[in-house]
Amino acid sequence: MLVGRWVCNTGACKRVVENDGTADALFSMQRRTRNARWLLFTRGIIDKLLSFIISGRTTYTAATRHLSADVSSFGLRRQVVVKLGTAAIKTFRIPAETARCPLCGPSPEFAVIDAQALGCSDPDDTTPFRPSEDCPVLNLPVPKLCVLEHAPLRAAVTRVLRTSTPLNSAQVTLLRTWHGKICAPGRPSPEAAAAELFFRFFPIGHEKSTKTHTAGRGVAHIAADTAAAPISENRPTTRGRFNAGGGGLEDALRLDKDGAVVLGGKGPPVTKPTETWRNRTGLCAPAFQRYPRQDDGLWICVRPFLQAMLTEAVSGMFHAFDERAVRLLANTLRLMRRGAWRSLTKAVDGVGFVAGFLGWFAGLNDEDRCFRKAVGVLLLAAVDVEKYVDDTFKAVSNNKSTLAAGWRNSEYCKRWKGKPTSADNKRWRAEQVDLGDNDEDDP
Repeated sequence: MLVGRWVCNTGACKRVVENDGTADALFSMQRRTRNARWLLFTRGIIDKLLSFIISGRTTYTAATRHLSADVSSFGLRRQVVVKLGTAAIKTFRIPAETARCPLCGPSPEFAVIDAQALGCSDPDDTTPFRPSEDCPVLNLPVPKLCVLEHAPLRAAVTRVLRTSTPLNSAQVTLLRTWHGKICAPGRPSPEAAAAELFFRFFPIGHEKSTKTHTAGRGVAHIAADTAAAPISENRPTTRGRFNAGGGGLEDALRLDKDGAVVLGGKGPPVTKPTETWRNRTGLCAPAFQRYPRQDDGLWICVRPFLQAMLTEAVSGMFHAFDERAVRLLANTLRLMRRGAWRSLTKAVDGVGFVAGFLGWFAGLNDEDRCFRKAVGVLLLAAVDVEKYVDDTFKAVSNNKSTLAAGWRNSEYCKRWKGKPTSADNKRWRAEQVDLGDNDEDDP
């Protein structure tokens, strides 16, 4: 539990450690090291861990890696970190009063849900009312909001990251052309940096050559260079007693008359699990020879990072954070010596997939300058999108056609872009002459 005073009970020691109970509070989960020493954790470590898990919505594995890279002499295993986080959360007491209606108190008489999303069971007897302002979606070019502006290339990357579906000829050409940008002379572009990272984990390799059966996977495409696949997957299949076509025991599974799964028999074959991204072979197969297939923690960090950075719009990724601090981190990764970036990671602690990726590959960031530089260029591109969005929105929302149509996007954003208070809302409500005496809070 969190304590303000701790007394050592070892022998006749009885040493008292005084704490203020807040910033310097201690946390103990009644666990000792091999040297019979108690493990005590400061409030700062607890807050950092829980904010990483809860606010960042990431895993304990990623949190352990991040803390190992960020905290000096942090040598705890993932299992200990999981126990620590679980024990700390159990000590939190959330008062029931935190969930209450602002008008009715803790037991609301009537709950109002967004009727637009929920629908209405009796539309003829309902006259919904919602105060609004005329702020249509402005015409901003979507490709400019992505690091990879070419939509077909983003689709190819998505296919590699999510499925084992074979790439078509157009996607193969796009990926090979993209791969060629890695060695392009001059300052690396965001696309070149993205290629540097993507092909580290999904190497270009060679195209598939033929089709055959493999154990436990049914029909699959075998790559010309089998080095990209795990050794265990390339071993010949041994025929068994219930072998049905050379595919191993999985192909011998059948459904009996009651629908139960049995081994062998004359019933219909059991539907096999859908192949995932792990089953891709040949072109852009996962680099399991470099990063083990069983290392789920690594791939949990890699795939969300690549998917968010390369296949989706990056606008708003750092909107709620200090963009200048993120820009400083990106430029430090690009330009400064190894290790200089470590003290600046607080800027992205709240973005789980970014913090997890940096924490997991902290050592590689220091050792490999090309990798470190690519990460910096990619982060800088994501931050630059924010400036582009701001400049483009300002131009579009204030042009003649937008103002002539009476659209209020610019005025609306200027008024509500900060953290509005109840007084701000009351002031806005008083300005709405068309609302009359209607109480929008009354169900």
